[in-house]
Amino acid sequence: MPNIFAGEFHRGGAVPSAPKNWWDTVARGPPPVFYTSDAFACITCNETMEGNANSEAGLLDESGGPACVLGWISQHHQFGVVAADDNLKRIAMHAEVDGVLMTNPIQTDWAWAQIVSPHCYDHEPMAGYLDAVADYVGVMEKILNTNHPRAMGWCSWYHFYEEIDEKKLVNNVASLAKLQRMVNSNMCIVDDGYQTAWGDWDSIKPNKFEMGMRWLAKEIQNAGCRPGLWLAPFACDKHSELALRHPEWIIRNDRGVPANSANCGKFFYGLDATIPEVREHVKRSVKRAVEEWGFTVLKLDFLYAACLPGVRYDNTKSRAEALHLALTTLREAAGPKTFIIGCGCPLATAVGIVDSMRVSADTGPTWAPPFPFPWWDQANLPCLRSMIRNSINRMCLSDRWWYNDPDCLLLRETTSLTLEEIRSAATVAAFSGGMVLLSDDLPALDKTRVEIITKISPLTGAAAIPLDMHLGFLPSILRLMCSDIVDVDIDHKSGANCAKLHDLCRTSHSTIQRARRRNRISVCPGLGSWNIVALCNWSDAPAVVRTPISAMLPPLDLNVDDCSYESGHSAGYHVFAFWSSRYIWIPERTSEEKTFSKKLNAHDCEIFHVKSVDRSKVQYVGSSLHYSCGFEVKSIENEQNGAKIFLKNDLSRDGHVYLFLPNFLDCEWNINGHVCSDDSVEHVMSIPLYENNLKSFSGRVVRVRVTVMANGRKDD
Repeated sequence: MPNIFAGEFHRGGAVPSAPKNWWDTVARGPPPVFYTSDAFACITCNETMEGNANSEAGLLDESGGPACVLGWISQHHQFGVVAADDNLKRIAMHAEVDGVLMTNPIQTDWAWAQIVSPHCYDHEPMAGYLDAVADYVGVMEKILNTNHPRAMGWCSWYHFYEEIDEKKLVNNVASLAKLQRMVNSNMCIVDDGYQTAWGDWDSIKPNKFEMGMRWLAKEIQNAGCRPGLWLAPFACDKHSELALRHPEWIIRNDRGVPANSANCGKFFYGLDATIPEVREHVKRSVKRAVEEWGFTVLKLDFLYAACLPGVRYDNTKSRAEALHLALTTLREAAGPKTFIIGCGCPLATAVGIVDSMRVSADTGPTWAPPFPFPWWDQANLPCLRSMIRNSINRMCLSDRWWYNDPDCLLLRETTSLTLEEIRSAATVAAFSGGMVLLSDDLPALDKTRVEIITKISPLTGAAAIPLDMHLGFLPSILRLMCSDIVDVDIDHKSGANCAKLHDLCRTSHSTIQRARRRNRISVCPGLGSWNIVALCNWSDAPAVVRTPISAMLPPLDLNVDDCSYESGHSAGYHVFAFWSSRYIWIPERTSEEKTFSKKLNAHDCEIFHVKSVDRSKVQYVGSSLHYSCGFEVKSIENEQNGAKIFLKNDLSRDGHVYLFLPNFLDCEWNINGHVCSDDSVEHVMSIPLYENNLKSFSGRVVRVRVTVMANGRKDD
């Protein structure tokens, strides 16, 4: 929708405009503002930009030149914007004071300006800044150490929307409980539609919830899930009882007209958080949901309503200060044990307050925005493309500021989404490292669609690094790492004060270590270390996606961790494609100029696992059970004449595992306590070995069918 109707929605109610005289110069007038970014920005260059256009490695951000990182350590006092001209040569930062009444000398939040040296896989350019923000507000102590499990479950919104009732919800809760044999589901959220109007949170729809909200929360809890409830605490409908009773609570402009909330689906009012009675109303609403009804998860939406531009009761507070006051009020009312999911919220102000944050636009049952929305919009209108774009670009925030919420997955066949698009959404959600919710009518889901969610459960907590942010509007190369190396924990500084901020600017050994752990899936000893790379085709037609070989191969230099990879690099690399369950072998590390390519359908992706061949032992190459191809393994014990591999048996699974067997092994197979003939194991490929210009074979890769019953038996 045009900004005249939906500007505040598009801006999240926060982003200020750069002033017209943002660049002072005598010789020339102010340059036009071409780029603006809320709260923080990172400007990078890579080898291609520096003149090495023929270098395939130059496609990778990690092989790039210096980066400029600008941002605010917090946004408790003012909203800020980073502005740049079209050549990215003139850059400025501005804090918006909103024309507040100054009773004291003005105070801004601390700004961060950093030049990052040429970066690599071990160091995302923004890592130092993001960690400094987390340190400043004590995120590790407030959020990530509260022992909240990774959220995986169900939300009512994207199938039922506002048409929910007890029967529909209870049926889905029952189905979610049955799914727990296959999926680590632990959360169920009752979304919008239970109340008669926004703002009237104690007025439940008659004849829809006859047993009451407390009973419903108990039903969800009895199914083994945390009960969650949706609220828009600082918003109210025009027709609500709240708006009729308290019109003075509504934020208005200087002409007395209610401020434009500008949602793309409906118009509503924002409540003035600087009014004490408004905060008391919000506290009562939250406490009712948590203490009286028993919901332990709150999805708090349209939070930008608290900072709409307008005249406030307390005219000494900026919009950022009003929002910070609103958010701290919510946390105080909910208590430290309630899991809060922020949504529709300016990001930086919520750091240290929410446990999880929606980092994407609304998803939807279509790839692009449906009519009447403009299909060409690539920003934040509801559709799967917007969800994927935002989730990838903000992967760097997960497990630094909160658990990322990439929005729900829609698996059902009644949408216009292709199987490839659903699989791509599942890949991005898994690579985000935060939380995953389904939003279908679960009893009606086809078994083949349910299998998609089983392949990303349980969540690993590792967030991927996009490697090609420079190319196109959407990164197409995402990388994670798996390793059985356990490094030493690093003390996470908390509450860093302003006097020590300059110390945080330096990229330290601990910053690199922390980033490595964040991008690494920990697996059991004996599995080794390998890369996981997702290649994605976001175009609207089938295309060949290419990546430099250096992005695929396990890195050689891991001396920061005292890591070392398996011997036998001369035997080449295993490459396993997860979604298609295909195996290929590639020779030893060669020229960095070479590329790896894969033809993909429109909006499709593939997950590749790349591991060095070690011809001295049995290797677990991959599986069709879990996207990590290793997280599903409980233990692996290599012996002189074979190996024992135990899979985790807490979740029901059925599929194949792929193993590399060295040539010297003469195998006898024992699966689930039963001796099997070698005929039951499928030969996939013999792995060539070149020594002294002679070709031989180092071993073979085989495929073995496995079934995990999750029945509690020791031989499962």
